[in-house]
Amino acid sequence: MTVEEFIRKTNAVIYDETHFRMYLPALNKSEQEYYEKYAKKFKTQIMEALQKKQQFEVRENTLYCAIKRIYHIERQWEDYNYLFQQFLNSDNARKPKMPSVTVREAVSRLNSREYAYLLADRYAQSGNFDKAEIGEEAKKKIVISESSLPETYSDIISEMKEKWLKYCEKMKH
Repeated sequence: MTVEEFIRKTNAVIYDETHFRMYLPALNKSEQEYYEKYAKKFKTQIMEALQKKQQFEVRENTLYCAIKRIYHIERQWEDYNYLFQQFLNSDNARKPKMPSVTVREAVSRLNSREYAYLLADRYAQSGNFDKAEIGEEAKKKIVISESSLPETYSDIISEMKEKWLKYCEKMKH
């Protein structure tokens, strides 16, 4: 069993700087002893893997918060457009208040990493399973990357788009 499998099977989480907690379902005594021995034997590797997982989740959450603002602004504009149509089609409706920021303005404020994450997230939300998988893969690469160069992220997005085009070409034939 790998450390990652151990973490997944035991739902291990960091407890404090030097300890982790694992949640074992109702197991028989020999299975429980096996997991406990494994935990003791590979404690250092398990802690390192949990810390990496935690760092990944923090970085991913930071990126998600940035693009969540974009999705919120898009919803504001959808609501505005709906209410504006109601206003046009009704004699006694009040004109809705226009959102203060356009989607284009909000997107322009994103850094290259956040923008790449937004594009990859759009793919990941696709109804097509293969396209969504390609998007998820790109999102992971973006989160893992520590580069500050915009070219790194544009390369990841280009690769994502290329994979999707290859898939589409394959499906044509």
